[in-house]
Amino acid sequence: MGIVLVGEQGVEKDWIAKLIHDLSSRRNNKFIFLDCQNVHPDNLIRILFGEEKISNNSIEKHPGLLETASGGTIFLDNFSIIPSEFQDRISLAFKTKMVRRIGGYEDILINVRPITGIYTKDGVYLYQANDFQRIYSKFCPISINIPPLRERKEDILFLLNKFFKESNLAAVKKIKGFSKKIYKVLNNYHWPGNTKQLFEVVNYAIMMCDTDLISIEHLPGYIQTFNESTQFKNVLT
Repeated sequence: MGIVLVGEQGVEKDWIAKLIHDLSSRRNNKFIFLDCQNVHPDNLIRILFGEEKISNNSIEKHPGLLETASGGTIFLDNFSIIPSEFQDRISLAFKTKMVRRIGGYEDILINVRPITGIYTKDGVYLYQANDFQRIYSKFCPISINIPPLRERKEDILFLLNKFFKESNLAAVKKIKGFSKKIYKVLNNYHWPGNTKQLFEVVNYAIMMCDTDLISIEHLPGYIQTFNESTQFKNVLT
């Protein structure tokens, strides 16, 4: 059964899609991730469905990602950016569990679980959002809304430590962790770039750190400025 992940840019829908795959019965098969906004629609169909060409009196067969992922999961992020006619063609393949390569004459059976990503901003669907019910009810009947980081501040401490532990550079530089004051600063920030932005901030701070603890001075300048302006407003009020 297909799933739609709905959320802003930067909420790491690909992580959640991979987690869903890893917890499913398909976990021993392939997980394929494709960001649709990075591919021209004409090329997208070729990439997903595959292609057959006649060359030197022989047929060259190039399987698409839907064949390659058979038995596993494919995550198509920013699916709503695709023109409606291409959405229809892809949804039909998932519904019928059949694909035909470009230039081919044979229908090929596929067994792949689709997970699609829809981009929202401030709770509003973008791009081909009007097609949501028409398309996703056909092959992705389960919808999961991923709140932005500013609405789940309780996750910041967990994510901060997670990103820190995953950093090889932090281990090489023998950094022990974060100063106590930094947690409040990061918790007060509004995180327009969501989890991805927090990940980038942690890596930047690790790179800039020249002591055994990461402090406010190691954060990007825009966060330091935000913190100073917040403190100034608090003084005025």
